[in-house]
Amino acid sequence: MFKNKKAKKYQQKYQQKPQGLESIQSGFLITCDKNREREAVKEGYNIIERFVEQLYPDKDIQEKILYNFDTKVNCVIFLKINKKFDLDVDYIARSFYNEIYDNHQQLCRYCYKLIPIRYVFQADIKVFQEKVQILIKEYFNLEKPTPWFLVYKARYTQKFTKNQILEEIRNLMEPLHFQDWKDPELVFYVELNGAIMYLNILPNYSKYEEYSTKKSSETDFIEQKSQLSQKFVKAPVEQIDVKISEVEDFKKEQFYEEKEFDIL
Repeated sequence: MFKNKKAKKYQQKYQQKPQGLESIQSGFLITCDKNREREAVKEGYNIIERFVEQLYPDKDIQEKILYNFDTKVNCVIFLKINKKFDLDVDYIARSFYNEIYDNHQQLCRYCYKLIPIRYVFQADIKVFQEKVQILIKEYFNLEKPTPWFLVYKARYTQKFTKNQILEEIRNLMEPLHFQDWKDPELVFYVELNGAIMYLNILPNYSKYEEYSTKKSSETDFIEQKSQLSQKFVKAPVEQIDVKISEVEDFKKEQFYEEKEFDIL
């Protein structure tokens, strides 16, 4: 009841188009501790600008590269890219996370996650469908089946449910590609904060530990994955198969819909 009232209050206040967002944007969604937003913004600026200088040495960048867009959500920051610069957020993020996970560098103190976002827009199902189609054409092909998964987060809005978003993606996806929450090759990342939707496809989701900037030790990560699996695997595979076979008109997609959860 309280959560519904809170969401309704937020919707009434913030469902209009926020200032600072012109049509489609791209950038980086950052999470941090409460009351550490200012430090995380500064750290995010420094890190992203450093990688831009490394990856785009030939660009003559005289103007500001990043702008802090007010998400109106505690602990969540969005640094949008100046549209005058043709910068690939996926390329920047891949280089950043390779430094952490391949070269074992500790780069962040305040930023917990730094997620590349290809599309940010006023939440609209037609725009969502259009952008998802672009991402599917880029990442999925008909030569081999690709396991995928949806990570969906919604704050202060009830405009869309996870099942609605999942169904829209399924309708646009070729049938040979399949959902796999255990070891997906590609992850659809969809976040909805009030009236604003953030969208991208994230590869290497497991390797980068759900795009965490804090690399765990190998022992910690194995234990973390084991705990995650135990949330869903309550019995041996053979027992689960027997239970499923006993249910009449069982559909695989229904199984996934009932297993909604938030990734760590």
